Amino acid sequence: MLRILLVALPWLTGCVGNTSGEARLTSALAGRSVTYAPPPATRADAMWQEWSADGTTVTGGPSFLHHKRGRWTAEGGRYCEIFGVSTEWTCWRITIANGGRSARFWEIPSDIGDLLVFHRDMTGWFAD
Repeated sequence: MLRILLVALPWLTGCVGNTSGEARLTSALAGRSVTYAPPPATRADAMWQEWSADGTTVTGGPSFLHHKRGRWTAEGGRYCEIFGVSTEWTCWRITIANGGRSARFWEIPSDIGDLLVFHRDMTGWFAD
């Protein structure tokens, strides 16, 4: 059973999300920001992220450790981001929900470690 799951999971992961296509992803994120906690949380309470149309992104939160700058792109139906001196992009599928008020980010695993140990799934609420 585990073997079937491990074979099927990358395929299933590729299917989630409702913002496929570069134009749709870009319009869903460019010029917007999310707070990664349910309302009425604010930037002072929780982690947040904003995306600029020029392909830059900024994150922040209650700790100075949350503040970082990076780049983002939409390609092949995926949202991808890279921060700091990293040489590897992290890619996500995005599902817009709650009438466009929230976005769920599903990390696309790049290897078995990501799948079993380091997988991330985050939900953000748009500030606008």
